Amino acid sequence: MANDHKPQLGPIGIRVAVTVHDNAFTAAERPGASIDILDTGVYDFPYPDSAGWLEQLLVTISPPGWVPADAALDVSSATRLRGPRRQTEAAALARRLTTSVVPVVPYGATVQGELLAPSLGCRIFPPFGYGVDLAALCLADR
Repeated sequence: MANDHKPQLGPIGIRVAVTVHDNAFTAAERPGASIDILDTGVYDFPYPDSAGWLEQLLVTISPPGWVPADAALDVSSATRLRGPRRQTEAAALARRLTTSVVPVVPYGATVQGELLAPSLGCRIFPPFGYGVDLAALCLADR
């Protein structure tokens, strides 16, 4: 029986091309790279607090230009704090980032290391479950 539920991303302007790179981060950093989604696997950082985790994820390992400079500065400011305020600020920052900037999108059964480039817009996250609605993605205005 034919599968009548095949994704039809082409008619809505999304071209999917899966490529494998020896170093995906280096490929994504190149000026003019045509990489919009970077699947790097599971992030399992052995850091004891949310500020350190945000710094690793958004400042240290994200390809340059994928996280807005002001968001990276906010993360760096949170990591300079000490004591309970450090955690409070990191949690508040994470909430702001997930509702406005959305630099990282977890999907799957675990938290994945998928990074969406600034070139992608129309990000819709299901209210139940996890992930991003791939059929809703569009190219952002530049």
